[in-house]
Amino acid sequence: MQDSESNIEKIYHPSGIGHTFKYILFLILLIGSIILIIKHYSIPFIPNLSSIIYLIIILVGVIGLILVEVSVRKTTIKLERDSIIINKGVFSKDTTRINYNSITDIQIKQKFLQRLFGIGDIMIGVPGAQQTITQHFSGKGAVHLGDVKGHHAVILENFSEVREIEKIILLRIKQTHSQTR
Repeated sequence: MQDSESNIEKIYHPSGIGHTFKYILFLILLIGSIILIIKHYSIPFIPNLSSIIYLIIILVGVIGLILVEVSVRKTTIKLERDSIIINKGVFSKDTTRINYNSITDIQIKQKFLQRLFGIGDIMIGVPGAQQTITQHFSGKGAVHLGDVKGHHAVILENFSEVREIEKIILLRIKQTHSQTR
């Protein structure tokens, strides 16, 4: 009889904390421009070059905040019964499936502050990952390629609930291996 928890499909997102610098930068642009517009506002409001520049900076701040938030929400890992599905991308979508029976190692890295917030990096060792998923995760970001103990790995950065993710993955690996024997 299988544990009922093992049949649950869960979806996880990276933590917004990993993008704190971007949030702060765009908020400074946004709030700073609003303050400058209010400071230089006169009645009647006659648009001049400086107010147009401030409005453009406000627009860049709003669009930047929206893009950061959408990119965080559009990067997901879904823990299914037989595999992990990784989705990444805002304008173009990359999807990769990692079967539990192909995972050789899983490693969690948490710095002190990450542990306080319950976030961390998950490294999933997958032999042959370099050839099969380089085209999907070639750059830096919430999901990219790296090395774990000499094996190629998919690295999921700044994800929430990393210990829960690790527990579920290890349980599903164990179940997969017991079913194949």
